Amino acid sequence: MWLWVVCFGCPVAWAGEPVYVVCPVEVAGQVRPEEAASFEQAVTESLAARSVRLGERKQLKAVFDEYDLKIVSGAAGAGQGPIKLVGLDATHVLVPIVIRIENDYLLSLRVVRVADGTITSCLTRRTRLVSHFPQHAKALAGLVAGAPPAAGTTAAAELSLAALREQCEGVKAASRFRSLWTRCEALRKDPVASSHPLLLTDYYVHLLRLCAAAADPPDGMVFVPGGTVRWAASGEARTLWVEPFFIDRRETTVAEFSAFLADLARRQDERATRFQPITRRQKAFNGPDLPVTGVPWPAADAYARWRGRQLPTWLQFLRSCQADDGRQWPCGARPGGNLAGDGDGHVCLAPADEPCGDVSAFGALGLTGNVREWTATWYRRDLYASNTPAGVIEPDEGVQKIVAGGGWRSREAAAGCGTNEAVRPAEAFDDVGFRCAAGFWTVFRQFGAGNDGESSSKDKGD
Repeated sequence: MWLWVVCFGCPVAWAGEPVYVVCPVEVAGQVRPEEAASFEQAVTESLAARSVRLGERKQLKAVFDEYDLKIVSGAAGAGQGPIKLVGLDATHVLVPIVIRIENDYLLSLRVVRVADGTITSCLTRRTRLVSHFPQHAKALAGLVAGAPPAAGTTAAAELSLAALREQCEGVKAASRFRSLWTRCEALRKDPVASSHPLLLTDYYVHLLRLCAAAADPPDGMVFVPGGTVRWAASGEARTLWVEPFFIDRRETTVAEFSAFLADLARRQDERATRFQPITRRQKAFNGPDLPVTGVPWPAADAYARWRGRQLPTWLQFLRSCQADDGRQWPCGARPGGNLAGDGDGHVCLAPADEPCGDVSAFGALGLTGNVREWTATWYRRDLYASNTPAGVIEPDEGVQKIVAGGGWRSREAAAGCGTNEAVRPAEAFDDVGFRCAAGFWTVFRQFGAGNDGESSSKDKGD
């Protein structure tokens, strides 16, 4: 059961002398390292100036690793249970947060009580000027230390719950992270929960961090919100949940794959020869901006890992195609893209960056045509048949991999959402290429933005 100590915009009072440990700053959105560091440093210096006892941050490593630290800084408002920080010689952990959404910076200071892992304060301000970070840090640190800010430092920058919710609406939280947004809305309308602004404040800040990260995808990728896909398993239509993820905006090009092969050759890796495309001697398939074709699945998988990514699962590919509007083709209600025939202006391949009318609801190119694409998923006749809607498990072995989507040889009827074929991994074709994907929560944690509420709710049946 949750223990919420409500303290929003007021001094915090604890028995005994509090000892604080300041966590490394958490960021989301296009926040530069020096900007984040300036806020963290100002918080620490402001507390020190008030003669507040500060614990040694190196203790944090002795108690939990970086992954656990991020859970502490993000999980409480996300619906997970309190986390006890056993062995930490401090009374409270402070988590400074900087979020950038377009031209606005959201500065937040979350306070976690060591004794029981509960959040005791979540203070939030907004500014457009990095030069004002120290001023706001001083005011927030003063509230944490039990002293009101100096005159002239509040400057209409406090964010009310209504303002936080409005910002969440502005960054499309309802469509990007709909299960967490639905939970926020339920709490807002609940008489008991709505009387505890700390709870809602933490939820809204968490949502803004998620949305800021989604709006700032890794280079060359687009964000695909979590959602359901429709899939016929064993003759029965099923609805399955797919966690949010990033996927390449376009297919991997000849130039990009060539760079991978060159790197293998430099390292004297025998795969540099084994992974050569079967189309490498055909001029029509080797323009640097064309999608690479003629590579077997192991080569595509190795390239994705070389990039620190993975091939999309079949459900991720399907989610990228279907979106939320029941479309028949990934590009919309009418077929578009580079399909069979030269009526689209291409006898075979089109440049990967050339849409040809083939743009998905989430901004990915070429999901309808150009090349069919390898996925990470092993084919099974009863694939996903035994899975629950929120508990999808990918098969860990098989004989064939799923190749998804249509290509330049495909007719319209063979390029709709759900098009797939089972292919042996060692085979290669001149109309099969690939693109990479990355799990949203993996990327989110890599950038120090904490743990996720939406995925944890799925795992825990919330």
